[in-house]
Amino acid sequence: MSHHHHGSVPGVPVRGVIQSVDLMRGIAMVMLPLTSSSSTNPVKLPVGWMGPRGQISCGYPQVGTNVFVMQSQGNEWIFISYDQPDSNSSYDADGVRRVSMSKLREGNWLTLVEGEVGIIIDPADGVTQGGPTSFTQASSGSSQNPNLDIWSSRFDQEMHFTEAHREVIGPILRDLNSNSARNIIGSSLTGHAYNSTLIPIGIDPSTATSISLTSNRNPTLAESRKMYYEFINSFGYTNDPDEESAYAGSKDPSKPLPFQRKKSRTDTMSLSLDQPNYLAEIIVGTVVDIYGNILDINRSALPNGIIDSLSFRKSTEDRNVAFTKLREQLRKSIAYHFELNARKAGLNLPDYSNLDDYARDRSRFFFDVDKEGQFKMNVPSSSETGNISLLVRNENFSNIKGFVDGVDRGQFLYNVDGADVQLEPHGKGVVTLVSKEDSLKNFAAPLSRLDGKVIKLGTGFHDISNTLFLHKLERPYSSSEGTGGYDSSLLNSVPAIADVVSKEIIVSGPGANAGGRSGTLSLDGMLSMSIGANTVDRQSLWLDCAGGIVSVIGRDIYNRSVAATLDGDLLMQVGGPTITDDSRFPSVTFNNEARDGVVDIRVWNSGSFHTIRIDPQGIKIHTPQRIDIVSEGDMRFKSVNSNIYFDAESVYFYPSDKSNGRLVLRSTEGAAGRTI
Repeated sequence: MSHHHHGSVPGVPVRGVIQSVDLMRGIAMVMLPLTSSSSTNPVKLPVGWMGPRGQISCGYPQVGTNVFVMQSQGNEWIFISYDQPDSNSSYDADGVRRVSMSKLREGNWLTLVEGEVGIIIDPADGVTQGGPTSFTQASSGSSQNPNLDIWSSRFDQEMHFTEAHREVIGPILRDLNSNSARNIIGSSLTGHAYNSTLIPIGIDPSTATSISLTSNRNPTLAESRKMYYEFINSFGYTNDPDEESAYAGSKDPSKPLPFQRKKSRTDTMSLSLDQPNYLAEIIVGTVVDIYGNILDINRSALPNGIIDSLSFRKSTEDRNVAFTKLREQLRKSIAYHFELNARKAGLNLPDYSNLDDYARDRSRFFFDVDKEGQFKMNVPSSSETGNISLLVRNENFSNIKGFVDGVDRGQFLYNVDGADVQLEPHGKGVVTLVSKEDSLKNFAAPLSRLDGKVIKLGTGFHDISNTLFLHKLERPYSSSEGTGGYDSSLLNSVPAIADVVSKEIIVSGPGANAGGRSGTLSLDGMLSMSIGANTVDRQSLWLDCAGGIVSVIGRDIYNRSVAATLDGDLLMQVGGPTITDDSRFPSVTFNNEARDGVVDIRVWNSGSFHTIRIDPQGIKIHTPQRIDIVSEGDMRFKSVNSNIYFDAESVYFYPSDKSNGRLVLRSTEGAAGRTI
């Protein structure tokens, strides 16, 4: 049987040009211009490789590409190889021929497309993917370069998206479009095309950024920004009330939503329990809000680009003067930002009109540092069923078990109780954590690995509950208790104080009162602190405590607990009103009104103690020993409206070293007095 060939010699490849492509049929229509018929014939799509299950490795067979084809048995045309471009289309405007093969090197593998974008695999340089200047490169040690074991990327912007976080590193780009003008192609979170709609933010946010050496210089700011999720992102967690409704089976069907700022990678500085799955945010570089404003340490917009003198476009001064002013303001911007979307008790959404209790229900943990190095930190308080920070040491079960059994401590040793982290208390635990109505079973407080007993709350070195033990004595100067010998002392009428700290804390169930805690700082060693002064008042420390202070201070090798030199005056006010804007402590139950102050100082002395007490009744001084009052000037005793009493077994006037002086008898009966 003879075959009709279109002007070609059987078995000899023929040059053709791809005219069209039909991906569904898997063919390309190829014109054969050099054959006698100049016909167009279907050719199986040219691919670099094809597997038995439809796998392929190839590029798109673009129209106009030169190929070699050949007619096989059954008049079927098959693809042989690609040909180099025709001379008519193989030159750029500058006359340089586009020959991709010029990138080839002996021993490497090359894939390139237009713009020199491609993949080069080389035994010396590793795998390079990208373009001429922006690419990733992975090189492992080889015989040619044994010291290379590097992965690097060289791009203007780097983004990472996982189920746990999002990260954007590079120039600060913000979406300044309104919803009506927003035309997003692809994802506003992960899509690369979204960048084309974003605006770079410079030192002057109101002026287009430029790196020109001419008058248009306005450098783009940079950032490394991360957002962390609490649950995997694909779950689509909304907010706590809606999720609770879903568990109850009554969640509304999902409705189409407008453009969500949290779904955009330009979203920043917007943590809120409205969307609690966005757990934490870290920014290093310059903090810029979603509208392109540079923020200072109070998160207030800096005037850069807002007022005329801080705008390259509007300033009437020379550009170098405007630059100097802009640069000075930029020092106030935040260079490091960490924020935690702190959880709150209950499932209610934030009420932005509620300012009660200094709006602590909307307080979040954050730590910000501006470019001058000043930091600002906010720590919210815990809920009434929140954590109690205990002083504990912890070890892994494997380490302890391996040590006890004398076996390899590094191996995985399984604990049948299911607990790996083993706790032991240190310090002086004295306050018990309890769960009312057994709501937490035996999880109200952890157990010590040493004796299985509940670990209690306390401090590191002293029994904090024993603070002011001298003030806890009933009738401290009576014969039955205290020093004895002076039952009629007015100090015996002073009521003893009750517990300095509560003996138990309810961490769960009715009446839970574990809240109002912001942190525990435990230092095993010394802390040396130097504090500078502000400029306006030359003051070093503002300390504003909403509640009382309980402290126990040890002593040094010189038996001193506090050694203080004050360069200035010591002024102290005791008594007066207290804070009234905390709903936990209403004035009905807690006396928040102005009250008379008391200073009661008791000094231990060999089983007895000296007392100086200032209270509404006056000043009382009591000592089991002696009181000496000496004045080198006049000494005056005066009672304006009452009497002065001298009460002793013997009262002497004008004593000297040689005699006791003039005696005044307790009773005037008998002798009128005598001199010894």
